[in-house]
Amino acid sequence: MIAIVILLVLLLSTFQIANAAASEMHANTVRDEGKALLAWKASLDNNGQSQLSSWSVLSNPCTNWAGIRCDMAGRIAVINISSSGIKGTLDHLNFSSLPHLTTIELFDNALNGSILQNIGNLSKLIYLSLPLNHFSGVIPVELYKLTALRHLILFSNSFYGFIPQEIGLLSSLVELFLAENEFTGSIPTSIGNLSSLITCHLLENKLSGSIPLFIGNLTKLKILSLYRNRLSGSIPKEIGKLTSLQDLQLPHNQLTN
Repeated sequence: MIAIVILLVLLLSTFQIANAAASEMHANTVRDEGKALLAWKASLDNNGQSQLSSWSVLSNPCTNWAGIRCDMAGRIAVINISSSGIKGTLDHLNFSSLPHLTTIELFDNALNGSILQNIGNLSKLIYLSLPLNHFSGVIPVELYKLTALRHLILFSNSFYGFIPQEIGLLSSLVELFLAENEFTGSIPTSIGNLSSLITCHLLENKLSGSIPLFIGNLTKLKILSLYRNRLSGSIPKEIGKLTSLQDLQLPHNQLTN
């Protein structure tokens, strides 16, 4: 009997130690996530810091910070700061400290600079929205490693360079909105791998070459907008396979038929 009591005490003690360790680990995770966001806040202009005045070491990010939401485990999952006029870059936003992010929504601000390579650490990211800012540069190839990504929305910025073949790795993508940038080169043939794509906006760039035949693989596509580019050649008959298509926009190119 005494042996059983001792065993139960040992088991209870082990459980309490493990529970305490898990709680400490969770607290450290939240602390690191909060530090990462506070470091970014400190790099913004005065207006941006004022807009994020609720972000403080004295408050809980999950319950008190504007634009921040956490998952059920209390880890930061959503950054949603739209139309706030914040000015600065993403250079001081350490994505490596925010591995549980599923949503980044920074629509309509005054952010500039480029997207950093460490965005490739956000393996759970589903929604990335940075439109109506002043971002520029080449989109890092690391972004195309985010295979959970369903929405990539970057319109009305100054991104440039080629759209690489690696975009075909984003197999979960349903919305691709790269309009009103400075992208050049051809539409990659790997776009035909995006079998879940519903909306594709590539309008008002400097894309050239022909429309790839593999566009016909996108059987769920409802909107295809390619106008105001430098596309040439004939419109491929494969577009006729897009039986879900509701809106096709091709004017202001050099297409022959």
